[in-house]
Amino acid sequence: MPAPIPFTEYRARVKSLLEKMGPDTAAILYAAPSAYRSRDTEYAYRQDSDFYYLTGFNESHAVLVLLPQTETPVVLFNQTRKAEEEIWSGARIGQEAAVKEYGVDAAFAIDEIATRMPKLLAQKKIIYYPINQVRDQDLEVLKWINQMQTATRGATPDLMPLSKLTAPMRLIKSPAEIELMRHAATLSAQAHNIAMEKVHAGQFEYQLAAEYLYHYNVNDARDVAYLPIVAGGKNACVLHYTANTDVLRDGDLVLVDAGCEYQNYCADVSRTFPVNGRFTPEQAEIYQLVLDAYRAGLKQIHPGSTMIKVQNAAIEVLTQGLVELKLLQGKVSDLIAHTAYKKFFMHGVGHWLGLDVHDVGAYKINNEPVTFKAGMVLTLEPGIYISESVEIDKKWWHIGVRIEDDILVTPKGHEVLSSAAPISLEDIEQLMR
Repeated sequence: MPAPIPFTEYRARVKSLLEKMGPDTAAILYAAPSAYRSRDTEYAYRQDSDFYYLTGFNESHAVLVLLPQTETPVVLFNQTRKAEEEIWSGARIGQEAAVKEYGVDAAFAIDEIATRMPKLLAQKKIIYYPINQVRDQDLEVLKWINQMQTATRGATPDLMPLSKLTAPMRLIKSPAEIELMRHAATLSAQAHNIAMEKVHAGQFEYQLAAEYLYHYNVNDARDVAYLPIVAGGKNACVLHYTANTDVLRDGDLVLVDAGCEYQNYCADVSRTFPVNGRFTPEQAEIYQLVLDAYRAGLKQIHPGSTMIKVQNAAIEVLTQGLVELKLLQGKVSDLIAHTAYKKFFMHGVGHWLGLDVHDVGAYKINNEPVTFKAGMVLTLEPGIYISESVEIDKKWWHIGVRIEDDILVTPKGHEVLSSAAPISLEDIEQLMR
């Protein structure tokens, strides 16, 4: 298993961010709040991605304050250690360990934040804070700013989202991050292999989903990156189908979009395979077309290329193939210009991947596509979805196919992180036999 990210790396990220912020600025980051599932039962806790990226700190009820060019540039407010409360909810890090183990310059009890924050924000011209996301947090921050202004008679600081600075940083993964993502992708691909071996007609979609969850958990990936999609038959034509309540039927395809989360880093992998282990002729033709589009897009993933080049390469192959199958009629260039393919392929061909499934990072800057650089990680996920609402021969209805892998941009090309799961028709059928 890969090693956790060392705390020296978190500290280096904060140092780089402080330099980008400049003088007379501050940043306020709230830890993700605990979320209730029902009444007094909570969901498993998941830290805010930016907060985790900068600290590795995994508790709620905490606020990180960054103050460039001060004696204590990294200040953490967090829960104090209280034996009577830790009996119920487990040990807390507290203030002393936060300074010693997490590298912050000062740590105070979260109960002290109301009195300390106005002083920390004094004379700041810019405060990096994501306004209009969490109302209670907004009110608290605005209260501190008003108190600061009353005490110092200073000008009103500008509020700016910190993501403007952190998103470009997060877009390029470090070697330690890449190892975690490679592991998450490998576990996810292995789970697809297990599902292909164990799927059978009469099984419920949620039972097949359980194979994925079990494999993740026994391999120390204790959470999913997103709710798994296990979509048999016509359900595969619903892009974000998560009910997973239908029975898998002989002769249908099942599209599974499932990825685990390992130490907060996400995988996002899709495979489509026949419930009975054999593709029908129509299923095979659609599957092969999607695979051809996948391979055309994959060739475009290398330093200097762009997401739009990947998209265009896949769309050209998909459109040409749909014409050859007589599912579209017309000249390929005209059909592409009029986005006729969207009748069957409605989403983008990929997205950034990292601490979030749809990770931060621009695709265009000043209307120019962002070029790929070594260390970027993205998904590649062409698909075709044919529902009964499309007026074509019924033999094509309810065929939904998506092939998705996690791709690392390397100095000389790319690496498919999730390559452990087969994608060719022959390899899938052989594994299922």
